Amino acid sequence: GGAVYIGPGTTRRTIQTAGGRSRGHLVVIDPEAGPIEIVAAMPGGVLGQRQTLTQQVAVFGQQAVAAINGDFFYNTADAPGAPVGMLVRDGELISSGTSPAIGIDRAGRPVTGRPNWTGRVQVLNAAGDVTSERRLCGVNKPRAQDCLVLYTPAWGPSTRTNEWGSEVLLVPEDPAALPLRPHTTFEAEVRLGAGRLQGGDAAIPAGGLVLSGHGAAGTWVAERVREGGRVRVVLEVDEAWRDVVHVIGGDPILVENGAPAALPASGMAVQRHPRTAVGIDRAGRWLWMVVDGRRPGWSEGVTLAELAQLMIQAGAWWALNLDGGGSTTMLVRPAGQFQAVVVNRPSDGQQRAIGPSWVAVSRALPGTAAYMWLNVSPSPDVPVLPGVAVEFQVVAQDRNHNPVAVDAASLTLVDGPDAAAILDRTFNGSRLRVVPGGPGVLAVRAANGLDAQAQVRVAGPADIARVEIQPDPASIQPGTEVTFTAAAYDAAGRLLPSVTESFAWAGTGDFAGISENGRVRLPAEYAQGAVTVSLRMVDHDGRRVDVPLRTLTLAVGEIPAPAFSDMEGHWAAREVATLTRLGVVQGYPDGTFGPSRSVTRAEFAVMLQRLLDVLRGTGATGGTNGGDLTLPFTDAADIPAWAATAIARATADRLLGGYPDGTFRPHQPISRQEAAAPLTRVPAGPPATHPPL
Repeated sequence: GGAVYIGPGTTRRTIQTAGGRSRGHLVVIDPEAGPIEIVAAMPGGVLGQRQTLTQQVAVFGQQAVAAINGDFFYNTADAPGAPVGMLVRDGELISSGTSPAIGIDRAGRPVTGRPNWTGRVQVLNAAGDVTSERRLCGVNKPRAQDCLVLYTPAWGPSTRTNEWGSEVLLVPEDPAALPLRPHTTFEAEVRLGAGRLQGGDAAIPAGGLVLSGHGAAGTWVAERVREGGRVRVVLEVDEAWRDVVHVIGGDPILVENGAPAALPASGMAVQRHPRTAVGIDRAGRWLWMVVDGRRPGWSEGVTLAELAQLMIQAGAWWALNLDGGGSTTMLVRPAGQFQAVVVNRPSDGQQRAIGPSWVAVSRALPGTAAYMWLNVSPSPDVPVLPGVAVEFQVVAQDRNHNPVAVDAASLTLVDGPDAAAILDRTFNGSRLRVVPGGPGVLAVRAANGLDAQAQVRVAGPADIARVEIQPDPASIQPGTEVTFTAAAYDAAGRLLPSVTESFAWAGTGDFAGISENGRVRLPAEYAQGAVTVSLRMVDHDGRRVDVPLRTLTLAVGEIPAPAFSDMEGHWAAREVATLTRLGVVQGYPDGTFGPSRSVTRAEFAVMLQRLLDVLRGTGATGGTNGGDLTLPFTDAADIPAWAATAIARATADRLLGGYPDGTFRPHQPISRQEAAAPLTRVPAGPPATHPPL
């Protein structure tokens, strides 16, 4: 889809892979184009917690323009939600890392690559000389075997380590050493917590740190780092990373110098999964991308190589893979809206509680409306059927693309010559809800110093090319309650949005009791008849007008045993029973059918007309209501009254005719040839499904 501004210097658009197998979203942020800040967010403000992306973004309120999940994270009891890579927030080193990362420095410039972070602790004597030194495994990381770890208040109230180690408190001589920075050197006094050497889970004091060692590192702490002594802490990163404000890690690098980077060949890399990526283009703009996956029919996901190609297509000069799978989440503040919402489809079916995230925050002060438009639901690209509620929302932004509240009172329905009839209209805040009653156009205009217009076409019978009726006749069982539903399609094969009230239902035979909404209870053993679905409409005067769309003729269950004494075991018993139930044929008063008796031309005309009525869905009708039909035969006086209408209708429809001498000869037996000819001229009528005849 096309890019839409959602904040200062920030746009969002949808993406789709070749063949439409996978779908996603791309946010582009240009920090030079407006007051927009890119920040690293942390669940609950400290490590050791996990929150959904929505929860993390909530602290920024309506200023949050967009957000994506960040680095891979630990999910262990001692480090829930802690990132695997580096995390810097507001200039503070929250967690060290050796994996690739991306950040932003104090000048607003992106920093990418590997920070090459290292750390060490030096034991000092009274003269300030180094008497012993040991490498740090990390800052605010789970303590592993033989590792030395430095914990700050950002880790939480305590170290959450086990008892198999040694821990001491460090109090910096210069309070400005905290919060910790990625590149720093400071000296600190050693203290024993609670007056003794701690084994594990030592409290982390405000304004202090805990040095924790396990195995060989624990022995080093116990033997070398003494109460009241001094240590020097040295943390170093490459020069480009020394002035970073926000950093989040990831792995692996996807794009370098505008080309695909070397990628691992592991199963997770070459399989298709949901993915999240962050990148930078040559102009310094940030690219945030999510691709949904594990959702058959919607989005399969992508491999790392495919993700790299998508980022290159988006303009990435450098890009990094972030945590994916069920963690892949993107929030966007829709244009003109006040809160960021999830725009992708997380593979878990809901948001996962995750570690740190990236958030784009607008720093622009609210202004007056500079842009205004109307959002329409359902989409105006496809006509709707009468009865479908259409919602028009007036949306406005200031010059920095921040949302501006606009009242729906500025919305008016344009009463044009082809305007649709209206059943209901309701104002709610910035929204106007309109329910059309008939075909035409719903046109709405908003005027509030600015001008915006939108329209939706309401389909009529002429727009409907095909109607599908459910359930499938083969699945209907006698003795059950059935609810019929309809779906209408236009000539392009597009499904026209509808609601139950868009259609009206009527029935004949055993379906005569169907409700207007399509519900009917069938007899226990056998049901036969027809259902007709109509488009339910009202005109501009409020009068109800229903136009039939399709009739379905049905026979459900086992046909009862022949009602005629002379049809038992006859080869045509089933067909005769069906035609009898439909009202096409009748027997004699003595309970016989007379299968071998000949049929007169008058009798055949009546049966033919009854059959046509059934096929057309009107049900078999009687034979005496001929209306304006005439009998143009010289022997019209010989035609029985019960056959007159049928003969007149068959003659008018050119299905039956008379003889060259002007007679019809109603009592003459009809030959097989005479019976076959009119059947070939029976009109197809509306689409229908009928029982075997």
